[in-house]
Parts: sequence; C-alpha cells; structure tokens
Amino acid sequence: MKGKIMKKTQANRIAVAVAGAMALMSASAMANLITPGAVDGNYYVYASPTYTSLGTGSIYDTASYGNYVYANVGNGQIARWTVSLSGGTDANVHPDNPLDTGPMVARTFSAPTIYGNTGIDGQSQSGMFATADALYYRGAGGTWGGIGGAGLIKYDLGTGVTSTVLSTVGSFVTQDTATGTWYTASEGARAVYSWDGSAWMQEFTFGNLAGGHMDGMSFVNGYMFVSDMTSDFLLQAKKNADGTWSKVNLFQYTDGTAAALEGLGFGALDHFWAGTGTYLQEIGGGQLQQEVTVPEPISLALFGIGLSGMGWVIRRRKV
Repeated sequence: MKGKIMKKTQANRIAVAVAGAMALMSASAMANLITPGAVDGNYYVYASPTYTSLGTGSIYDTASYGNYVYANVGNGQIARWTVSLSGGTDANVHPDNPLDTGPMVARTFSAPTIYGNTGIDGQSQSGMFATADALYYRGAGGTWGGIGGAGLIKYDLGTGVTSTVLSTVGSFVTQDTATGTWYTASEGARAVYSWDGSAWMQEFTFGNLAGGHMDGMSFVNGYMFVSDMTSDFLLQAKKNADGTWSKVNLFQYTDGTAAALEGLGFGALDHFWAGTGTYLQEIGGGQLQQEVTVPEPISLALFGIGLSGMGWVIRRRKV
C-alpha cells in the first residue's frame, strides 16, 4: 500500500513471505499456477468516499454482509457503516456500463459504529470475513505475507467477545459458506490455501495481476476472487472436479483515484468493497456482476415453473 510504514523494505518482506510460502508448499501437494491471461470483462467504481467523510481513521482490510460494510480503521478498531441507495433502486447503473447504462444512483453511508479492543492485526495485514453476527480476522502479531504468528479470531458482534477459531492464518480470510471451508493466502507468493481440518493446504498460486503483491480475496457464488495491490484487476477462479483450480475470467476497471486495494469484501449492494487507506471503494457491475449475482428464490421458482411448462408442452405435442 502506498504510504505504508514498514520496518523492512518491501523487497525483504516479499522475500520472507515467499520463503514461508515455499516451506508450506513442501508440506503439502504442489498446487497449480493460474496464469491470468487476457482480460475477459470489465467492472466499475461506484463509490469512493474518503475516510474523513466517513468519520473514521484510514480505511483498510474490508468485509461486508447484508447492508453493512466493515473496515480496519487502526488501533484495534473496526468501523461499520450501513450503506443504502438514495433516489433509485438499481445499484449497477453506471455511465460506462454497457449492460446497465445511465447515471449512478447516489449512495448514502450512515455514521460509523466503532468496535474497539478487537485484537485485530495491523492495518493492511488482516483482511476480514463477515457473517450476520460475527467478524473473522487475523489477530495481532501476524507475519506480513505469511501464515502463522497469530490465529484466526472470531469477534461476536453482539457481545464483543473474541475467541480463537484456528491457531494460524494468513493475511486474508474468506469462507465457502456452502461447505464451511476456510481459505487464507500468502501475499508475496500470491498463494491461496484451504484448511483441511488440521493444516493449511495450498490450493493454487496465480500470476502477477500488475500489482505489487496479492492484497485481497473473497469466495462468492462458488468462485474465488483475488486481487493485487496497486492493480485494477480481479481474477475469478474455480475449483474443478479433479481438485485443480483454473481461471474463469479476468476483470478490469479504470480507477480514477489511482489507489491501491487493501482487502476485498463482498456483500452490500451485491458489490465488492475495498479499502485503499484514503478511500472506501465500491466496485462491481458489468460482466463481473453476472458472475456474483445469485438469482432470487422467486426467480428460480419462476424458472422452474417455466421449465415444467415447457415439458408439459413437449409431452402434449408427442400425444
């Protein structure tokens, strides 16, 4: 992240992270490398409020659930905002979006709710995962870019009580809620791991997305989405039946703030949210939106009715 205060040089930190990742790889099956390849689609920036306008310290390491957006705002504090649309209902309308073209609907952010004494690791070092009643993140004392040094912490949003879920975790955490599988990552090595019940096992690595290092991940709609710091790309990957991973799409946007992403949470307005230090960015729409939008139950029901009707017509024609 631009402006980070580091005790080591960026090169040394990445070297340490890569060495740690290689050590982990020696203890697990060598995972496959995903090459980003050509750009397959676009997405867009919908909101970029500054941390001063949102009433907090600098914004990093985001998460989202429902209409809430969370961010690590420093000093062990996590901020939460409620985001809503004002003057419209379509969150995907954007002047540059060919799939939903028009003026953007205004976003409204509530005053922040601040959770203190969370024990979260330092800013830009602990991507979060949110559920309806809890936040999950790496505890203080973690190693930049590597796995270990601090555990995966659960913070109960109702009581403020923290508990340790796993004894070690990397800089980011996300979960496949359908299977309960936890995922983490090594920043410098761009390596993604899953928890197999007793250890972190490497799933895949991915090529440079034009950023300094990996800086965000989120499992959405059956896919893993990963990002790089200082880049304008999101890589979508899927796990195949044989256990390997492969690229699905590479998405790109143009960021007028020239900011570096920190964290990648999905939820509010069916969009991704990322911190940049100065900005809280809402990103989505375009071809990306088609990959993350889950049909509403009523839509699925109507689709099923339609299929049933087609089957009835076909049977009638055969009579």
